[in-house]
Amino acid sequence: MFRRRRIRRAATALTVAYPHISHPVAVSRAWRMVESYPRADTARVTDYLIHGERVRIMLDNVDLNRESSTKETP
Repeated sequence: MFRRRRIRRAATALTVAYPHISHPVAVSRAWRMVESYPRADTARVTDYLIHGERVRIMLDNVDLNRESSTKETP
């Protein structure tokens, strides 16, 4: 019961912070996070999810910058 509540709340917080993430995707990420860290509370799981998404976005931007810089130089 409490596990599902943690997952639901963390997934909702992730979709509020990043609206481009669908709810089913957020729920699956939260499930994986709770399975990896079973004793983590809801706030910790939410922080991990949001931080992970920030890192993904940052890495995507870095990869895009690398691709564009390699295309410009012959």
